[in-house]
Amino acid sequence: YIGSKGLEEGGRTGQALFITGLCYNDQFRVNVGFINADADGPGLATASLHDEQGTLLGTHEFYMPFNTMGLQISANEFVSLMGLSGSFTNATLVIAVSGDSLFAYASSVDNLTNDPVYLTPTVH
Repeated sequence: YIGSKGLEEGGRTGQALFITGLCYNDQFRVNVGFINADADGPGLATASLHDEQGTLLGTHEFYMPFNTMGLQISANEFVSLMGLSGSFTNATLVIAVSGDSLFAYASSVDNLTNDPVYLTPTVH
């Protein structure tokens, strides 16, 4: 089940989106996606990944022109873009928003069964 969101529910400049419970190891992988739903301009998502203790693991800026299909990033590409070389467990992705209607999501995928779990962010 993926719930629908109105444009007013997207992250806005000065807000941050938090997605928790991300894992990339022998058991799970994580895919990440962004959508810039603001037809009036581009969006910038500055993503930083933190471990359970809050230590910064990696960071990357994603520039997004208006695109209702969004930007989908596979697990291996995400790990590479974030500058990571190893596994992580129970990490938190913090996305600093610059734009007027930015959405983010992730899916945690079981490597054995390929069953995904949809992860939605909280907006702060």
